[in-house]
Amino acid sequence: MKRIHFALINLLLIGLLALPAVAGDKEKKEKGEYTILIKGMMCSDCVSRVQKALLEVDGVQSAEVSLEKSEARVVVKGKNVTAKTLRKAVRSAGFEPIRIEKEEAATALVKIKGMMCADCEAKVKKALLQLEGVEEAEVSAKTGEARILLNPEKVNEKGLRNAVKAAGFEPVAIRFPEKEKK
Repeated sequence: MKRIHFALINLLLIGLLALPAVAGDKEKKEKGEYTILIKGMMCSDCVSRVQKALLEVDGVQSAEVSLEKSEARVVVKGKNVTAKTLRKAVRSAGFEPIRIEKEEAATALVKIKGMMCADCEAKVKKALLQLEGVEEAEVSAKTGEARILLNPEKVNEKGLRNAVKAAGFEPVAIRFPEKEKK
């Protein structure tokens, strides 16, 4: 048994045997959000057809289609989904995509005072995820930090500060991504 163990270690060290990927490795792919302005939708059946076509695109996590706004908001994971693939999906449903905009995500870091345990982490995470524009939040009581993936056009420092306070904790410092100057 020891020989097999040492043989496996040697194979790993020289790179002939690869360990299986950890489940989280594949989850680190790029995430993005698109807004598509759509011409021609007239009823709830039109909305359903567009939504179905978008959800069939590999890499699309969610698609919310609004008849009132004549638009679709699509959340994608991975680099395989492009504006071109989304345009093709909308056209396959029988409609014309007029404009497709990709909303860029950024990361904010919040130093938080008072978190002591996993329950504290959960309270802060829940409060942050309730903000429109926050896509993900990783909260650690050990480091006293929250890393937040967000859309800086929808979330500001004040919103993050208020969410942390609402959870019962004190935001000490916030490093917020700067908006691009155009």
